[in-house]
Amino acid sequence: MRKWAFILLVLLASCVKEQDAGMDTQVRFQASASPFEGDTKATPVTSLSGSFEVLAYTYASKSAEGNFYGKALMEESGGVWSGNLYWPGYGHGGGQADAVRYVRFCAFAPYSLSSRLEGSTLKGIPVSGEEDMLVAETALLDDNPAAGDLPVPLRFHHALTGVRFQADEGYTIHSVTLSGIYGEGDYSLLEGGWKNQRTPSSYTGYPSGEMLLLLPQLLPAGADITLSVSYKGRTPETISLADLIQGTTWHAGTVVTYLISLEQYTYEVGLIPAPGMATTEAGGQEVPLIEVGVTAETTPNVFQVNSYRVDEAGVEADVPWTIRGVYSDAALTEPVELVDGYYSWLKDFSGEGGKGSPVTLVSRDAPIDHTDDNEAFIRETLRSRAPVGTSANPLNLSDRQADGSYATGSYIRESANCYIVNRPGWYKFPMIMGNGVKNHALNPSAYYFSGTRPYPERTLARFRDYQDREITNPILTNPYIVAVLWADRQNLIESYTPYRDNNGICWIQFEVTQEDIDQGNLVFAAMDYVLDNYMVTYRVMWSWHIWFTDYVPGQGDLRVNSHSGKSYTFMPLNLGWTELSQADIALESTLYVQLETENGMELGTFAVRKAGGELNHTYLGRAPTYQWGRKDPVIPGMGANDYDDISGMVTLLPQYLQQEGHDYVVAGWIEDGYPAPSLGESIQTPHVFRQQRDGGDWCSTYWINRWNAAQTGTYGRGFSPGENYSIVKTIYDPSPAGYHVPPVMAFSGLTRSGGEATSLDGLNLDPEDGTVPNFRGYRFKPDAASDVIEFPIAGFRQYRGDYPLQFYRSGGMTYYWSAEMYNQAGAAYALYMVDTRDVKVAPLQTVFTGLCAYVRPVHD
Repeated sequence: MRKWAFILLVLLASCVKEQDAGMDTQVRFQASASPFEGDTKATPVTSLSGSFEVLAYTYASKSAEGNFYGKALMEESGGVWSGNLYWPGYGHGGGQADAVRYVRFCAFAPYSLSSRLEGSTLKGIPVSGEEDMLVAETALLDDNPAAGDLPVPLRFHHALTGVRFQADEGYTIHSVTLSGIYGEGDYSLLEGGWKNQRTPSSYTGYPSGEMLLLLPQLLPAGADITLSVSYKGRTPETISLADLIQGTTWHAGTVVTYLISLEQYTYEVGLIPAPGMATTEAGGQEVPLIEVGVTAETTPNVFQVNSYRVDEAGVEADVPWTIRGVYSDAALTEPVELVDGYYSWLKDFSGEGGKGSPVTLVSRDAPIDHTDDNEAFIRETLRSRAPVGTSANPLNLSDRQADGSYATGSYIRESANCYIVNRPGWYKFPMIMGNGVKNHALNPSAYYFSGTRPYPERTLARFRDYQDREITNPILTNPYIVAVLWADRQNLIESYTPYRDNNGICWIQFEVTQEDIDQGNLVFAAMDYVLDNYMVTYRVMWSWHIWFTDYVPGQGDLRVNSHSGKSYTFMPLNLGWTELSQADIALESTLYVQLETENGMELGTFAVRKAGGELNHTYLGRAPTYQWGRKDPVIPGMGANDYDDISGMVTLLPQYLQQEGHDYVVAGWIEDGYPAPSLGESIQTPHVFRQQRDGGDWCSTYWINRWNAAQTGTYGRGFSPGENYSIVKTIYDPSPAGYHVPPVMAFSGLTRSGGEATSLDGLNLDPEDGTVPNFRGYRFKPDAASDVIEFPIAGFRQYRGDYPLQFYRSGGMTYYWSAEMYNQAGAAYALYMVDTRDVKVAPLQTVFTGLCAYVRPVHD
């Protein structure tokens, strides 16, 4: 967080940065444990008791190798585990703190296994068949010491396999002996799996439904399970399962159940692919392949299942089936835990069995694998650009070259109300009203109209300054204080300095750091003061909008023809636009699902492939809006929700303007009986936006040429625009140098008639864009000679309900101002658009000037 210091013009402004909090923050864990997969008879384990050990690793990036950071015994208190382990940082990182970006934790229980820990591997774990072993690991976590008060979720899962023996009704299992089965192995905590299983062992037990905890493994040749089984009290018989188990796999965290019966059955089990069904390879054989999309869907009759038995009398009986295991690889060696997520619906994938039973697959919405974030991309683009200028020789934003770059020095090519910053560095601009200077000379056409004024009571001859005086010299000579009025993002500038050069021109110099540059908008204000009875009141003399964007003026501008064929060159973005759109992406993935009958017979395997693609595309771009005829931007609205008021974006005003209860950048409306502000009063309060409750003009006088000095004839009738009308940019125009607010006829080529259209067929849409217009807006191409131009449907501001100048219906409707007023009653021309919920595009809409709409400038 930055704290700005606002000081006298002749002094430097300073910037104080709050110090980062210390990093002596203890890591705490909220531990839970999942039940054995497939253990339907066991009570699920959701909590953890006792102590465990945690290992911590740090990473400089997501693709970097991990560095061991530390380990500690974690003990429980009040449901939270903690120990002598801290978030990495100065004093704890052993000199590596600067490289720490991510942290990952691995854990195991019971703690008694710590004596076998070598590096990140538990070596020579002996499996007794009785004691459980739990392990856990996290994904890469942001190294954020400030979040240390919140426990890190740590979900333990079982590292061993549960083996259970059950008998059909009437049968009794007297003893079980397992032989030739591996009883020792190594467990890699970082890799999350067993390796080097060894040491064949024997286990003998007398189970009554209890579960043996054994080492996950591919059962070797020589492995055997012998059981002593009797039926209804008869003499016990010994049976061997060697042929059944050798070459099969016990997977970690699952339960293998062997159902024992001496009765003679013939089993028919297997998957029956549908005709023409796609296949793939898994486990060394061809298996059915089911393809599903990234959204939730139901796929009927994906294949059929045979799962039944026939006794000696030929009587058939259904045999229920379920999942034996789910794997992420075609070799069926990498088991997948079906935790919450896209594939978790497989946990309930089972059937009652039968002959040729059809199987229906019901999937869920795919998870977001990553988000393509235009905001992050643009931020990185800005920060990758080389800094320009120096504190001793900053770039002069009023001396823009033809290629969009800026020169140094003090030559004022053209001043403006808006300046664009598109790379880090040092900048300056002169304290000059709007476009009052052009080609290093005064530009009187911006503030003095010398032509015929048929309606002088509605037409400005000389434009007014902040005291409602006629402007004769647009260069400010006596500002007392300079301040940042508001910004829609923190840390856009590092520092700023007002100063006066040797020629008497006042400038504002500021620094934009490579570390903090980002999209955004900021407003500087220059102020003087009046003294009345020893009370100082500060007044804004003029204010300037700084737009931080990756856009370079002149690059990517768009040629758009009107309905009559006249060409206009538009800026590709709304004035002040910051791109916040993002697309949620799901990646293609395949899982291999192995099925088995309830008595443990393998039924078959199938593959399910999730297609990759875009799940959601959310457009959250925003920009300042403007009341017609004013130079001052209204702070952007937030989000895409209707009726989003300004509260989320308010900025504390400089102390010099905190008076009469106005402590924040505010918006408001004119109460009944309250006089509308004059031009001068609106300049003095660029942070206040008033409008009539019932519409009309915001200004006390309906000056018709505020944005077009040459417009003179609307009094008593509606002004009918045409291509023969020219725009003379005024000192109140909010556009950067070289651009101005467009004439309304520049929008006429967006529809086929040149007028209002209420269907997609009536719009000149981009023929190459097959998508349905949505929240983002419409993509227009008026004719073959025009470029494709997009106008976002990004809402507007107006008085609504009980809220002042509310941000209204983002994504539903929007307005774009023209430079032309319609009549003396306070209405101006605008482009009006409604999205596909109720298609409407009206290029020559009239709307009261108190509404806050967007500006899309065109070339001079």
